[in-house]
Amino acid sequence: MRTKFSNIWLFLALGLTVAVFNSCNKDEGKPQVDSSGSFSKARIKDAKVLFINPSTLKSSDNGLLMKQMPDGSVEPVYFVLSNGDSLTCNTNEVISLNNEWIMLSGNYSVSHENYKYLFVNKNTETILGSSDFGFHYWSYLQYKDAYSDATGAVYLPTVDNLYKFNLNAAGNATAEKYLPDGEFGYGVNFFVVSKEGICAYAQIQESHQQAYSNIRFKLPSGKIVIMAQDFIRQNYTSDYISDSFIYDRSGDMQIFTDKNGKMYIQALFANTNHNFSFAIFRIDLSNNQLQYTKVAEKEVPNTNTSAIPSVGQLLVNPKKGTVMGGFFATYGNDSNGIFEFDGNEIQYTFTGNSFFNCTNFTANYLVDIENKKALNLNTYQEVGIQTDSRYDIKEYSFSRYSDNYSCKALEYETGKTGILECSVTGGILSFTPIENGQNITLSRIN
Repeated sequence: MRTKFSNIWLFLALGLTVAVFNSCNKDEGKPQVDSSGSFSKARIKDAKVLFINPSTLKSSDNGLLMKQMPDGSVEPVYFVLSNGDSLTCNTNEVISLNNEWIMLSGNYSVSHENYKYLFVNKNTETILGSSDFGFHYWSYLQYKDAYSDATGAVYLPTVDNLYKFNLNAAGNATAEKYLPDGEFGYGVNFFVVSKEGICAYAQIQESHQQAYSNIRFKLPSGKIVIMAQDFIRQNYTSDYISDSFIYDRSGDMQIFTDKNGKMYIQALFANTNHNFSFAIFRIDLSNNQLQYTKVAEKEVPNTNTSAIPSVGQLLVNPKKGTVMGGFFATYGNDSNGIFEFDGNEIQYTFTGNSFFNCTNFTANYLVDIENKKALNLNTYQEVGIQTDSRYDIKEYSFSRYSDNYSCKALEYETGKTGILECSVTGGILSFTPIENGQNITLSRIN
């Protein structure tokens, strides 16, 4: 499976003249766009899948934004202006931020407005525009919701900084750099933001290296806290405590948030007999200071000196509200399973397969598409995913709001490429051929 930050997308800002020509087009039969018109709505509420179809363009980096309806039919997404006019718009990329917002990237120009990004509310279809703010990478949003704080602000990474977007503004989404210049750049690919606005980040070179020696915290006041000095000093006189010590290497420590946006540290401990345990520390903010409280610890069974247990990416189980991640205790399959934290206790469920770093959630399943299996999020029972030799699947798109998922696929019988709808447990449901479908990019939003 691909790990987070495996791709970096660089969006090129086009000139205004090119943007007007290539970005938004008047709906056929509609009057000319009035200069007083501004972006108001994007008709996406009834869509199950959004996709970009570049078949009408010479350039392959954007295309007309389309939608697939629940009945399988396909039509353009119309952007409604404040004066009632409707447009279709070309788009570079669709990013689902959470259950409320999606973000569109492109060159959106009409009358006096010129935006690089449109934030669209899935429920109200309201549009908030945002101007360009540098080069960007969004790959981590392929598997999880964007972080947001108690005010509803959304945090998104760029190559040079972490940006905070206020999505409650009227008409526009205001953006601000959240970290000091130089703190967030090409070497940073880990960050977590709590509901309190605490940002944990690391200046590292490889994915998943969340060792405490690399991690820093930025507090809402602007204060920067170095974890190696703060966490260890508050909890231990040194790395060693009695006959136990805390590991400080890639994969042995994670910072995560629970369903309420509270921030925690998960750390691996070992004693001189190489008995391992995982501990969870809650992070609280008080008087501009961080406080670390151990809330759970549990020894990992079946460990020995030949293997160090490890936990994969920790994410919120959308069904149970717990935090879960695949883990392995030894190199034998009998001790692979699921690490789970409910806010008070740690549980290990041994499944035989770890689903290590699997991040594709549907409404009721965690999907390991590479190995064609899925884990029931209520029972942690494993089920197989049906395959169909009639199709060559090129791309998958999952949503946390349905157990159906969408694929870009080639149908061998007809030689056509289109949207294949599948069910985790029911196999192939439907196939919709798309003109020049080999070029489409899918984003399932419902």
